[in-house]
Amino acid sequence: MPLNVVLALPYTPNPHGGVEVVAYNTVHGLKRLHSDLEKNDVHITVVSTKGYSNGQEFEEYSHLDLVHFKFPPGATLVGCPYSQRKNKELFKNADILHAHDIYNACAGIRNSVPSILTLHGIYWKEQHSARSSLRDFAYYNLSTFLFKKIFPSISIFVSISPYVFRELIENGLNPEEVHVELLENPISDLFFDIKKRFREKNLIWYPGVISKRKNQLAMIYVARQLLKLYGEDFLIVFTGGILDMNYFVLLRNAITKYKLSKNVFILGKVPYSQILDLYTYSSVVVLLSRQETAPMVISEALATKTPVVVSPVGGVPYMVDDGVDGFIVDPNDPQFIAERISWLLGDKSLWKRMGKKGKQKALKRWKEEVIIGRLITMYNSLGGVDGE
Repeated sequence: MPLNVVLALPYTPNPHGGVEVVAYNTVHGLKRLHSDLEKNDVHITVVSTKGYSNGQEFEEYSHLDLVHFKFPPGATLVGCPYSQRKNKELFKNADILHAHDIYNACAGIRNSVPSILTLHGIYWKEQHSARSSLRDFAYYNLSTFLFKKIFPSISIFVSISPYVFRELIENGLNPEEVHVELLENPISDLFFDIKKRFREKNLIWYPGVISKRKNQLAMIYVARQLLKLYGEDFLIVFTGGILDMNYFVLLRNAITKYKLSKNVFILGKVPYSQILDLYTYSSVVVLLSRQETAPMVISEALATKTPVVVSPVGGVPYMVDDGVDGFIVDPNDPQFIAERISWLLGDKSLWKRMGKKGKQKALKRWKEEVIIGRLITMYNSLGGVDGE
């Protein structure tokens, strides 16, 4: 019997980081392993919650289809009933729903579809670093409420990091109520194939949306220390959309105040192709966030042989081995961070050794085919299909 899976995720061929990249890599991996879908007669309908609708790219894949879907404004309040109504016919023919958002997962459960949920952020943790706005307050609190309400009804909960499992327990959720599967985010082969190249000045890349949670301001104080160590022989580049305009203004003003305009640049949101270029030329990737679950930039950086300097928050310690493929640092100690970065910039043997170790780890844990192969096995298991 065929197995019909509805996969709801923010798929677009031009992702801009985060969950969009997870969605892109997942769909790309399903295309590469299409023969496995055919062998097990698994049919997957990709529901693009970004509203992407060009299904021509799926025409050559008999077991993959594309449907576009986009939540209306105010999804925090109406996302679940809206999806329940709009996708009713799609859910009716589904054996499994796999949602990468709580609203579609909720709708699937209400339509009596065995539902898998992959959670990409911890609402109750991220709330602490969010803007103090009524909109954010409503989003994080209502999302937390909805997640806890539907959790016991989920058929499989996908944890993208052991950290997520720990958070469930600490917040009174019993993982024994549902089947919890550890399945990390997939990384495209494009990152493993990158050949490093360098320019005259050392490039230090800080990826992430401009927000209090991503803590870009901490890097400004590191930059001041680097000036003492390196003069102007380095460039720091911030990339990511502006999530918090007030925080962006603080960041821009700090660059001006400390006379860092020759060394520190804010590029904003960049296309996927430029992200690959940034990994090609970066000597170090830095992320001093206040909260993270399983940041893609870390696994991508390690796949490209780029050592990382990161804060010890959330799921980060499960991804980085301190002193082996990167450094885990206190984000409030700019001198210590600058020293670790200077070690990497000044000691090429250390840099190469860390880069090699990082890629070895990435190949074992995050390679696209490995993760998507396990995903297909999970579908078969829930659908009662004996895969090989």
